[in-house]
Amino acid sequence: MHHDFRHDLRVMRSQITGFVAAFFAAFALGQAQPAAFVEKLLYFAHTDHPRGLQEITQVIRATLELREAAVSDTQRSLAIRGTQDQIAAADWLFAELDRTPSVPRQHSTSQGYVLPDQKEGVVRIFYAAHTSSVQEFQELAQVIRTIPEVRRTFTYNGLNAIVVR
Repeated sequence: MHHDFRHDLRVMRSQITGFVAAFFAAFALGQAQPAAFVEKLLYFAHTDHPRGLQEITQVIRATLELREAAVSDTQRSLAIRGTQDQIAAADWLFAELDRTPSVPRQHSTSQGYVLPDQKEGVVRIFYAAHTSSVQEFQELAQVIRTIPEVRRTFTYNGLNAIVVR
């Protein structure tokens, strides 16, 4: 009786190839797909001074960890790129900060914004009253940053706004 080892080898190779292909396909399906990036252009309605435009841009970029955020002083616009969740949060934060600059009469806070599926996913804005100078306001922000150990604390001087996440 003659046994064809070449035939057995081809069958085994075919089975292994099929198994490896199925394994990698299942592995790939189980992986979280990278989030698609979205671009958006926001226009400043109440912030006129270039410094205010820059401050708001930096607060939004740093708070939401946006990789791309570019301000145009001449067009009074902010171009941002991020995930769908980052863009939604940026919309909210932009609307909260692009207001007529003023100092609040009393301390207040925003409702906050919840970023889904984030460990540090709540963004809140505190409006500080009774600070007589930018330096005093910045010192207050430093206290808020260090005592409760809030890693992400940023300020916008135009509204005496302290943004935390």
